[in-house]
Amino acid sequence: MNEQRSHRARVGGWCRWTLVPALLAAAAPAVAPASPGGSARSAAAASGARSNTTQAGESRGVLLVTIDTLRRDALGAYGGPATTPNLDSLAASGARFSQAVAHAVLTLPSHTSIMTGLDPSRHGVHDNVGFRASETLYTWAERLQEAGFATGAFVGAFPLDSQFGLSQGFEVYDDYYGSVASSPFRMIERPGDEVVAAARRWIRRQRGDWFAWVHVYDPHAPYTPPAPYDERHPDAPYVGEIEFVDASLAPLLGDASRRGAMVIVTADHGESLGEHGEETHGVFAYEATLAVPLIVAGLPGIRPGSVISERVAHEDLLPTVLDALGLPADGTEGRSLLPLLRGQEFAADRYVYFESLSPNLARNWAPLRGVYDGPWKFIDLPLPELYRVAEDPGETRNLADGEAVTLARLKRLLDDHLAGAGGPETRVTEDPATLRRLRALGYVGSGGGPRADGAREYGPDDDPKNLMVLDHAVQEAVVAAERGDLDAALAQLEEVLRQRPDFVDALSVWATIENGRGHTEQVIERLSAAVEQPWATPKLRSKLGLYLMEAGRYDEAASVLEGALARQPDNLEVLTLLATVHARAGRDGEAERLLEHALAVDPTYVPLYVNRGTLRLERGRFEQAAADFREAIRYDPRSSEAHNGLGVAYWQSGRQEQAIEEWRTAISLNDNNLDALRNLGINLVRLNRFAEGVEVLDKLIAATPEPLWERYQIPQIRTMVARIKRDQGIR
Repeated sequence: MNEQRSHRARVGGWCRWTLVPALLAAAAPAVAPASPGGSARSAAAASGARSNTTQAGESRGVLLVTIDTLRRDALGAYGGPATTPNLDSLAASGARFSQAVAHAVLTLPSHTSIMTGLDPSRHGVHDNVGFRASETLYTWAERLQEAGFATGAFVGAFPLDSQFGLSQGFEVYDDYYGSVASSPFRMIERPGDEVVAAARRWIRRQRGDWFAWVHVYDPHAPYTPPAPYDERHPDAPYVGEIEFVDASLAPLLGDASRRGAMVIVTADHGESLGEHGEETHGVFAYEATLAVPLIVAGLPGIRPGSVISERVAHEDLLPTVLDALGLPADGTEGRSLLPLLRGQEFAADRYVYFESLSPNLARNWAPLRGVYDGPWKFIDLPLPELYRVAEDPGETRNLADGEAVTLARLKRLLDDHLAGAGGPETRVTEDPATLRRLRALGYVGSGGGPRADGAREYGPDDDPKNLMVLDHAVQEAVVAAERGDLDAALAQLEEVLRQRPDFVDALSVWATIENGRGHTEQVIERLSAAVEQPWATPKLRSKLGLYLMEAGRYDEAASVLEGALARQPDNLEVLTLLATVHARAGRDGEAERLLEHALAVDPTYVPLYVNRGTLRLERGRFEQAAADFREAIRYDPRSSEAHNGLGVAYWQSGRQEQAIEEWRTAISLNDNNLDALRNLGINLVRLNRFAEGVEVLDKLIAATPEPLWERYQIPQIRTMVARIKRDQGIR
């Protein structure tokens, strides 16, 4: 790259998965803006109902708090190790349920059950990846909005972003998590105290009936409690996270109490913490991840301090609230818990369905489903499991071999339940930015995996119990690679692939490491053979297309990606990568055609506007490029890449001050946006604003990893900065 090139504003290259200016995986992926929420049904009813909310002279408040990844047995009120005086006090003033369970072990399916009163087999959301809550579902917020309630949601992390469908019926859906994560392996999240502060501001403004949902994410891995909770539990940071959440909730619970609100606190699921060989959650469905706390307060007739031992489930929460408010609960499958809360008779003769389908959908492992029925818990797998959880809460004694009659009965019960299921399933192929953000959480689904419909026979080799050891091996390989021990990582991955050649995650990690070592041709050869297999995924085909493109084999890359596109014509990941290939090959018309098609699939997907703006910018079409970047910012004002691209377009059009403003905004949104740092620093120097420019370029030098030094001309920039500091007397 010559000296003249080094002084040009840099929008970034055509990126790996999308044609975005940012070049690092750590850059913040763009997301759809927070939606005001609401389907047509709820939006139409909102304005007319509000006027009737306070005819009795007093407003009604409903507060739902969901704590992500909270084991029931961790809370103080349940005898756990965490000191949780605020939640314990809430339980003492109301009631706690000792046998509450979730229907799923992931955030989105569980919250959809809470919000609809349906289990996943009815509402159709089976994973965090590749599913959306259908607009045909009738949600908690929609029902209360139609009854005249103001509705506000305040969520702590990306798995509940408005794009996933639970914003229906919320007039305010506050899903702002901040700027960017500190690494590509860390999810952007908002601390619990900040979520609570936003919710309190909204609640204080309400004068009529209101419903607030507050979701706090902190107990989710990685466990990094703030001071002083990190010091209280240096060997148990998960407990520290829970204590921080309890303290964060104190002012919110106090507000609710003073306003006489109905309060429900639960968790979406628990956390394994190493039990049964699972470190976190998302694979198995043992009590560690299905058993959740449930505390209810603020309802007339509750006996303070009640402990209710009947088994209840997430699907029961919405019917309970509707019953307490005198509203119909049509379309829900759960049952009102008011009789239990008031000490009345309650028919307990019902089963509860649960599932964990992410490993099936993402990896083609055997699907996991099951039922609770009376004292029994049945887990339907190739190696079935049967437990009496009251007597064996750790599920250490599998009774399946000695209880053939019970096993057969529960299998029939489960089959009958599934035969009567069939909810409004909405499956999607996730865009690359969404996948990156979910994978940063450890959710590995691609959204394009097999259906969990029993279409193939699964045997013991497909049972998650037999595959978790391989999954652990892959995770250990990732850790080894992160610490720089690539040989150990590759040896581990090769052993996994020897035992299970179709373990796509292992193959994908292997390919990433080997390609990084410069063995691109070896990677291409192995992936080319893999994509011919029936278990090949769109993710694997995209990876092969990427490496072919990076090797300059554009026609081969296009052929592979077109084959993937033939299977999934609307796969945004494949569409954008294929557009990248054509752009690299100089086929601008075909690249723009593919981007137009992708925008027709999802006109709100920000990286597509950034990609098209980048293409137009590189071809000197600055005004058109600026229009694309402005459109991206309209949909997502937090897109650092879009602000950087707009800065380049402005600079090339002679609008220097506007360009500098856009680059500063890009850096404020992502201080690891190397393109924006380079653009701002170099061009401040060109404007003779030496002190400002050097300050920015010092940040660029510190932030750029060594493998990218040549790309960003770090040696030359370091020399230039030293000369400027000497000549200008800058320290």
